[in-house]
Amino acid sequence: REHRGRDECTVLMAVVLAYLLLICTDTVISATTTYFVSPIGSNDNDGSAKYPWATISRAMQGIKQLKQSHGGKLPGPVDIMLQPGTYYGDSNMELQFGPDISGAAETPITFQSVDRNKKATIAGGESVGGWEETSEGVWTVDLPSASGQKPFYQLWMNGSRRELAHTPVMTYQRIGDKELGPRDYNSYYTKLKPDVPNEEGYIVFQPGQVMSDYHDLQAVQAVVYHSWTASIHQVKAVYSANNTMYFQNPTTSRFSGEASGNRFYLQNVFEMLKPGTFYLDRKTWKLSYHALPGEDPRNVLTVMPTTMQILVAMGNASNGSYVDYINWKDVNFAYSTMETESCFAGTCDGQSADFLRTAAINLLGARHWTFDGVEVSHTGGYGIWANQGSSNIVIQNSHIHDVGAGGMRIGQGEHGVIANPTMRTTNITVTNSVLEDGGHIYQMGCGILLQESAMNVLSHNLIHDFYYTGISIGWTWGYAPTSAHHNYVGFNEIYNIGRGTVLLTVLNTGNSTHSVDSGPE
Repeated sequence: REHRGRDECTVLMAVVLAYLLLICTDTVISATTTYFVSPIGSNDNDGSAKYPWATISRAMQGIKQLKQSHGGKLPGPVDIMLQPGTYYGDSNMELQFGPDISGAAETPITFQSVDRNKKATIAGGESVGGWEETSEGVWTVDLPSASGQKPFYQLWMNGSRRELAHTPVMTYQRIGDKELGPRDYNSYYTKLKPDVPNEEGYIVFQPGQVMSDYHDLQAVQAVVYHSWTASIHQVKAVYSANNTMYFQNPTTSRFSGEASGNRFYLQNVFEMLKPGTFYLDRKTWKLSYHALPGEDPRNVLTVMPTTMQILVAMGNASNGSYVDYINWKDVNFAYSTMETESCFAGTCDGQSADFLRTAAINLLGARHWTFDGVEVSHTGGYGIWANQGSSNIVIQNSHIHDVGAGGMRIGQGEHGVIANPTMRTTNITVTNSVLEDGGHIYQMGCGILLQESAMNVLSHNLIHDFYYTGISIGWTWGYAPTSAHHNYVGFNEIYNIGRGTVLLTVLNTGNSTHSVDSGPE
């Protein structure tokens, strides 16, 4: 009896202490708040299961309102339940999560599909309809254009990517006035520059390869192969008399006659329409598509991309404004546009497509985010980027595929040690996931590009069908101090890098794992 009495006294004291702790700290965690969203809902509803909202941005507004009504803090965890269907981009705007839509360890925010077998899709695109057959096999539709709207260079039919109308791969004679001979290291360092006096500002092509009267010549793009990249250029002028072609934007890469094979091709060429390719007239916004045999565009779902980034965490690590504890479970992210601003206004070239400033999911100043069972597909660049100031991000049981560049990007492209510790990217985990089918626009994209970043785990992933590298680690290029250290890479299956025989015919290089630092791993 004495022993039982002591136990009862101990339990009573514990209850009293717990109560006192709650009333003293003012940290009472309420039950989970649950909101529902459906493609056939209404933003005038109350967000209940019976009366769901229509857009994810409305649910984000609901989270803000909930925080405001509780003194700027969530009263408990929040679940956003997404009914099956496709959510087409909320007026073509990316979903931006700032510190005002941020959870905490005890009050995380979770977006998840109601039915994991019928995952909700968040789309950065719009469906296309109204096709008319204008000639045998060629279908057209007049798209509405808006002021400032950028042309798109990707198209999907029932989830299958279609190609820009393009020429076959060709070989040019030389860059400017320099012959590109085998192992010519002077020519190896020749860079293709725009039309500048006394500089190599053009390529000399073989007679008859390139026409000067293509429809909208300055919308034509040239893809030029280098040792480990393939740069993209807008054509400025073509002079058939001396077989020269000038470009509007330069390249940062080096040419080598032996390594690159003097190869290039043209894309976005109306005259090259053939089955499975498309062309958008940027002046009239008429979309033309040459159907595959037996294909009727009126009977398939056609999607054009409208949004460069589908989801963005807008934290600022430099001033401590983070976006914390957001979970995504069993949700699809699909369709994003090609990044043109940093390309055609500057250079559209660089190893591993490092020059890109965006991704379909771009996390800046994000902490404690998880992506579990998500799918990221049909992108114009990288799938997910754990960007500056982000930490403790987990991507697991997920699938990243059909990407314009690479699958996953971690850290920044600075060389050496990142001076401000708060801006470093650390503790990113990518595990039990599939990353496949990349390089559709930027052929130098990697399955996983890990740059100046530390304490990361890349394990038990399946990585395949990229043109350049499966996993690339580091960005210091030597033995200097680096922010890329203590990274664990193990138990990944990496294959078909270079895509079979393409290994020697596209980028002339290919690696399963490529480390460019000497930091501890």
